[in-house]
Amino acid sequence: MSGIQQNSSGATSRSSDLEPKCCVVLHRWVFCSLAFLAVFISSLMLHLPNLLEDSKIVPVKNPNGSGFCPAKTTNYTQRVWVLKDPATKYITVYAIHWGYLASCLPGAILSDQFGGKYLVTLSLLFSSFWCLINPAIAVLSRKRPGWMAGTRFFRGFFKGFAFPAIMSLLVRWAPDTERTSMTCLVYGSFLLAHEISSVIQRIITKEEAYFVFGSVGVVFCLLWHLFVYPSPYEHPWIKPSELKFFDENTEDKPVKGRKKIPWGQMFTSSPLWAILFLQVGQAWTWFVFIYAYEVYMPGVLKFENYDNTVWWTPFYLFFGLTIIFGFTSDWFIKGKHFSVTTMRKINAVVGNVGAGGSCMFAIFRGCNSNGVMLHFTIGLCFEALLYSSCRVNHLDLTSNFVGTLMGITRSSNQIIEYVIRARLPQFLTAESSLPHWAMLFWLTFGINLLSTFFFVVFGSGLRQEWNRVQ
Repeated sequence: MSGIQQNSSGATSRSSDLEPKCCVVLHRWVFCSLAFLAVFISSLMLHLPNLLEDSKIVPVKNPNGSGFCPAKTTNYTQRVWVLKDPATKYITVYAIHWGYLASCLPGAILSDQFGGKYLVTLSLLFSSFWCLINPAIAVLSRKRPGWMAGTRFFRGFFKGFAFPAIMSLLVRWAPDTERTSMTCLVYGSFLLAHEISSVIQRIITKEEAYFVFGSVGVVFCLLWHLFVYPSPYEHPWIKPSELKFFDENTEDKPVKGRKKIPWGQMFTSSPLWAILFLQVGQAWTWFVFIYAYEVYMPGVLKFENYDNTVWWTPFYLFFGLTIIFGFTSDWFIKGKHFSVTTMRKINAVVGNVGAGGSCMFAIFRGCNSNGVMLHFTIGLCFEALLYSSCRVNHLDLTSNFVGTLMGITRSSNQIIEYVIRARLPQFLTAESSLPHWAMLFWLTFGINLLSTFFFVVFGSGLRQEWNRVQ
């Protein structure tokens, strides 16, 4: 009888060994997919247009001279967004930036101390709420612009701690051998959301976009809360084999609970300043590309059919290359072809210098709009290395304070965006000459060289001493 039991148990064990491995669910990639959607949906709501703005077709002046491009038609026009009440511009338009800046670092600190899951839940829930009531507030705020300013401020406020909170979760769910690919997949969805949002807004009205994106946010918030766990060790259905994989491929695990943040050691750390400088350079280049696409191409170069979606396809290419570069970097690191530090610096040099150089070489194309478009496309391909160098480097330096580090760099990123969108139009417009725009492109190249040099000298891919918790 015992022999029969042994045979049956042996058959059972052999049959379990023969189970198809394709049916095994890797819960770390389930989390990665949900984090991808969280960033994607959060970014969709962030990129919604201001309801107090109207699109307007305006004629573009065609000045004579060697520093200007001639229009191919006598009556060249351009679509622009104009505020119904220009006097309230800084109150209504930029309130979302100040809200984001106000919550980014405090939310990042909370995510390190108490975990990121519930902060992301709150971010999605309240962001969706403000999206759903925004059309009604827009009607009520025609004579009270402060109401719309408050709505946009709180939209930015609850968006501010989503990115650092997801990073504090990612440090628990991303093994060292898959760190770059998971980071690129999750945060690369930010750009994809920017383009998808623009396409959807051409199909439905602005008010409908608020209702659609807000409703999607509420539904996904429920899914996030039900299926995301703070760490793989708290997941009830994860297999022991996957937990073993985490143990074998994770250098150190973040300490749970409240931790004293070593502010002094952090701000005297050269790698922290290196990643901050690199983030500033890459953020500046990115927003210059966006501003050039919105103003330089249609207004200065008189690019025809600019509203056609095909001219924005380089941004989709950017998203695809971001994921490819992430998996490629992990392959080089896992195969020990390069160290983590070397891989990050290679990506930074190629990406930053390549993007800035492509932007600079566009100057020599003059009024050749197709040539300029080619250089911008190549520049965006290089810029796709942003996530494989700068963004994932947060996870390299620290596991216990990665949210705080992300909050610091995201705050600098938000300041750069404000400078580009609020201040740059005061100096460069669609009616500025080519030499004036050339100064911006040369400045961008110089900032890229300086930030890259600083990162190459002081950057690191190793855990820092201030990461240790006493």
